[in-house]
Amino acid sequence: MKTLIRITLSLLPFASFAQKADQDPNNATPYTTYALEVHVPDSILQSIPQAAIESAISIRGLKKVTTSPSLTVSFTSQDLVIIEEGVKEYLIAKKDSDGNTIGNDTSYYVQVLYSLKCEGKCYNAQKQVVYSAAWGNGQSKFISYRMPTRQEAEDYWKNNKESLKSNFIASIINPATVAMGNKLSAGVPYH
Repeated sequence: MKTLIRITLSLLPFASFAQKADQDPNNATPYTTYALEVHVPDSILQSIPQAAIESAISIRGLKKVTTSPSLTVSFTSQDLVIIEEGVKEYLIAKKDSDGNTIGNDTSYYVQVLYSLKCEGKCYNAQKQVVYSAAWGNGQSKFISYRMPTRQEAEDYWKNNKESLKSNFIASIINPATVAMGNKLSAGVPYH
């Protein structure tokens, strides 16, 4: 649980988000239906089921259909990319009562830089983009807790790598799909 909280908190400054929407009141059209297209790699679906992605993006007040929608919503994701992974050394100088350095306390931690880009778009029946947003356009950083030995830190990464990767994926996909669903349900692009 500590790891998940640290992941979430460490990602907040790195979140990348951009969006635009056509909110011209003259273009208001009574949209009643939507179709949803989800294009994500299988590795993403192993961490987050497609049904969860679709549920988060659902548009309140509109009926989901498979043919002849008035809006088509598309969510696309690339695969998780581990940019850098490694065990880092953390040194704290030990000082005597006079303030002189007498040695170091050393600990180790795992640091991972990663990226996962995804985007959402919404098109009207004329195939015009009426909503567009992108997430994960920068690097995110994970830093584990400090451990007393390098071996313990290496083992931590080796033994938890897959679950940590799932957490990295969830930390970008979940907020992206929820934000997209909320924005579309709030009236973008049809108010």
